[in-house]
This record gives sequence, structure tokens and C-alpha cells, in this order.
Amino acid sequence: MTGLYQRAPFIAKTNEMLACARQHNTQVGYALVDLDRFKDINDTYGHQAGDAALAYTAKMLKNNVRTIPSLPVPERRYQSNDGASDLVGKITEETVELGRVGGDELGIALYGVSAEQAWAVAERLHKALREKPFVYNGTTVPLSVSIGIAATTETMTTWDDLYHGADEALYRAKRSGRNRTELFTQGVLPAAGLAPAVIKRTDCASGPGSQPQLATLAETAYVTAA
Repeated sequence: MTGLYQRAPFIAKTNEMLACARQHNTQVGYALVDLDRFKDINDTYGHQAGDAALAYTAKMLKNNVRTIPSLPVPERRYQSNDGASDLVGKITEETVELGRVGGDELGIALYGVSAEQAWAVAERLHKALREKPFVYNGTTVPLSVSIGIAATTETMTTWDDLYHGADEALYRAKRSGRNRTELFTQGVLPAAGLAPAVIKRTDCASGPGSQPQLATLAETAYVTAA
């Protein structure tokens, strides 16, 4: 229905990404996306409308997350050391995995991306849903998402770590009014630290005889927290 990986293969793909990140000493960002008031959509417009809303959100994910020329810096968090208004480089199909984690929850795993950069990806999705409302059988149906963000650190290294961190942040987003993104803060890089914005091309084996390449991110300056 969504055209995304189901839970088991998505977790397997994310675990491959995590293994590659450990090998090359970089981060994996993770976003957990949940449709707001999904039950209300089902109850008001019917379960087919709910299925269509989920499929539409998945489509928006694929269209707005899989290929991103550059990630904008959340200005309240970052400022590049040369004054530029953007950072890092590219997200391509080789550096992102998308999946349906369960029910109305969708997951985004991002290679070489910090929690703050994953936040920028989440905001892109919010913007896309605002600008292109969901229409079902000629009726505009209110549709928004809440998103929880987490990323690997020295103490957060597994799928379970990422999922539970993002789930906690998602719960906070729901509790704070929905239609927003929240960041899981435990273990996030300290505010005064440097966040590496350059990831080199790497080869990581995903199985016997298989070595898919992870795309190069454009070389940019390191960024410091504002």
C-alpha cells in the first residue's frame, strides 16, 4: 500500500546502515513519523480514506526525502563558520531508507546525518504537507504528522536505541500539540561541539559478494552550534 519497506526488511536495511556507520565513524539519523489523528480520519471519512492518507504520506516521504540537494541549517541551532546559510551536502537513494514501522508509523533512516540535520529533513516533510494538502474523493482532508528524531551516539548504537529514542521524542511531539518535530536529546552532540558536515564516499558490504556504494556528500565546512 505504501510502497515502502515493511518493518522487518526496513530494520534489516537500517542495521546494514548502522554497521556501515560504525565502520566509518559517522552517524545515522532516524525519524519516526506518525499521522496525527489517524483514527479520526478513519472514523470521519472511512478506512479507505485512512489507507489513502497513509499512502499519500508515504508518497510525500519518497518525493521530498529521498533526493535533497542540501540540508538547510536550522538557524536557531547552527551557524556555519563562513556565514553560509546551508550545510552538508546531498541525500540520495543510496543514503536513505524508508519503511512502514507499523500501523500509521513510518520510519526514515539517514546515513551520515546528525539529529539536528534529520530535523531539517523532517521540517521539509511538514512543509510539503502544508503546501500540498491531501484530497480524497474531491474533499480536502486535514492531514499532518508528528515526528520524533534521534541519532546514533557513543551510547546509542542499535536499531532499538534509535527507535525508542525517536518514539520518546514522538510522544513529546504528540503531547505538545501535534504537527511538530521533537528531538531526543540524550547523548546528542554538546552545543559547543563540532558536527562533522563532510562524509566521504564509502563502500559497505550488505551481504556476501555485495558492496553497494553510499553516495558522496558535497564537501562543506564544519558547523558549530550557535
